[in-house]
Amino acid sequence: MAEQILVTGGAGYIGSHVVVALHEAGYTPVIFDNFNNARRDVPVRLAQIMGTAPSVIEGDIRDSACLDQAFQAHEFGGVIHLAAHKAVGESVAKPLAYFDNNVGGF
Repeated sequence: MAEQILVTGGAGYIGSHVVVALHEAGYTPVIFDNFNNARRDVPVRLAQIMGTAPSVIEGDIRDSACLDQAFQAHEFGGVIHLAAHKAVGESVAKPLAYFDNNVGGF
């Protein structure tokens, strides 16, 4: 089995491209996403592109119990963290929410 890489935010725009690139490079990407900013059909579309369905864990990076379960169920060789909030205007309006997710998460 290829080395597993955890991709937080793996169902998002950038994350989904990273998942495909990892697959093409011979890794086994595992998506960890809460689907707040991603479409739920992304894993299905990724399966069509890659020829195999990616593993998906639905969870929030601030949920330590969910992360613990993910790390117990898989032997990750690495983590790519892409589950940050990123809208500049909203970050100014809601700085504590952005801090909680982007700094407190993972």
